[in-house]
Amino acid sequence: MADLTPEQRQVLDHTLQAVQRIALAMLDLAQDEREQQYGIVRRNFERALSQVGIEEKTAHDWLDVTMRALRAFVSEIDARGGAQGGQA
Repeated sequence: MADLTPEQRQVLDHTLQAVQRIALAMLDLAQDEREQQYGIVRRNFERALSQVGIEEKTAHDWLDVTMRALRAFVSEIDARGGAQGGQA
């Protein structure tokens, strides 16, 4: 990450913040609803990338990494007791 430009670092930070916010919102959903929501989130990200001209391999790679991060955040927060914090 040391080789990122300030602009790239800012984009990465904003992406991580967005993924974290989405993950927190998804915790309110039942497991089957979460699975549906992952598909919706991916399609929305895909549409946004396409609208700004990012397509093919770059978009696919970004989507894969971002969706893995989203699932990881949801799993991690869930394992720690949800959005309210740890378990007693």
